[in-house]
Amino acid sequence: MSGPMGGNPGAQPRAGKGNSQRKMPLKGLRMGSFVLICYREKRGHQDEKVDYEGTIVDKRVGWDNRESYVELKDCVKLNRDGEIIAREGKKKLIDAFIDDCEAADSDMADILNKYKKNEWKKGDLVDIWSSSEKKWFTDGVLEEVRGGTSSTADGKELPPGCVKVVYGNGLRGKWIHPDAMNDEAQVKRAEKPEVFSGFLLKETHKFRKDWHMRYFEVKDGFLTWWVTQEDAKNGVKPQSSLSLVGLMMKIKKSSTQFGVRTASSKGVVYNLDCSHVPGTKYLAQWVEALKLHSAYSNRTQKITQK
Repeated sequence: MSGPMGGNPGAQPRAGKGNSQRKMPLKGLRMGSFVLICYREKRGHQDEKVDYEGTIVDKRVGWDNRESYVELKDCVKLNRDGEIIAREGKKKLIDAFIDDCEAADSDMADILNKYKKNEWKKGDLVDIWSSSEKKWFTDGVLEEVRGGTSSTADGKELPPGCVKVVYGNGLRGKWIHPDAMNDEAQVKRAEKPEVFSGFLLKETHKFRKDWHMRYFEVKDGFLTWWVTQEDAKNGVKPQSSLSLVGLMMKIKKSSTQFGVRTASSKGVVYNLDCSHVPGTKYLAQWVEALKLHSAYSNRTQKITQK
């Protein structure tokens, strides 16, 4: 038996007729628009609302809201305070889980475009210029990166892209405008110090005091040594490795010897000697490398403790 319009009785209209189930929050937003999207994501048995910002590069409008989606490029995920907590690159968002969508501040789009070069994120190490003290502080750490317009704890308004830097041995902190973050006369990214390696004589104490040649390497804030250079190249387990957090060095006057003690050496002083290399340049290179890597190690320890 056929219905009044043909086909089976009670048949549902095909796509294009009747009421669509889509909420169409993206209606009116064109390709290339920079948007802020409030989105629901599953966290266990509950939905969590998060915000995404980015530029629309693809849209699909289907009959069902689970078939419709928008794809963003240069997408960032924001928390409730408007801070960037993740950089997603490209992100596809399904219409069924979009609660709201609006054109975002064009200034924010400009900020993020500038940030593509630096990609600042929480925990980055920076050197910061103090105009009042006329000197560089070389222990800066990025504590917060704000995505959208926000405010400080005391209500001071912050533009999109502001960054909070803690410096001065962790005792100082200030918010920095995004333009200043891209001005190397004010803020510079702190790079990891270069790896330094070579042979040193190491004092040992068994039945009597003696000196043995060992191959040393200072890398990523650690001083590591092996019996031979071949052992190091072949991945043999090192004799020992010291974190350079809390480094203390004692350089003997008119000598090529120096002592090393760190927070992880548990009070032990390691005595080292450069006398196998003529002159004082080799000693100065080791001292400088150890100082640089100690400063790096101290900064990274502060980050991991937060």
